[in-house]
Amino acid sequence: MILAVGFVVLFVGMLIFHPVYVTVCETSEYSASKNCEQYHVLLAMLLKLGQLLSRAETWAALATIAAAFTYVLKRATDRLWDANKRQIELARDEFISTNRPKLIVRQFILQPPAISDVVKVEFSIFNVGNTEATLRL
Repeated sequence: MILAVGFVVLFVGMLIFHPVYVTVCETSEYSASKNCEQYHVLLAMLLKLGQLLSRAETWAALATIAAAFTYVLKRATDRLWDANKRQIELARDEFISTNRPKLIVRQFILQPPAISDVVKVEFSIFNVGNTEATLRL
């Protein structure tokens, strides 16, 4: 970027300190004669730029380019929004899987069975994870 600006400044500086003249000939739509004048090249470029900017087609083209650029920015913003949502969901899922409760069942005790009785087993459940666990039976 700085290099491009430097080249533009160098080019304009060369044209200012070593003037180059161009002949601009314009014909009238009502006569066949040409009106030719010599202009400094920078002045000639500014005159042509002014003529170009005075046309409605130029402004329509510039508005179309601006609209297309705005649409491209909107699409890029939407994609960034979606990527951000996916990143947040991934971080949440990773946090949940890292800090989930971990239940371990220990201390199994078999009660002496009686005839025609249900077999009873006592056990303990321990949470060795990082967060609280809720046991629903």
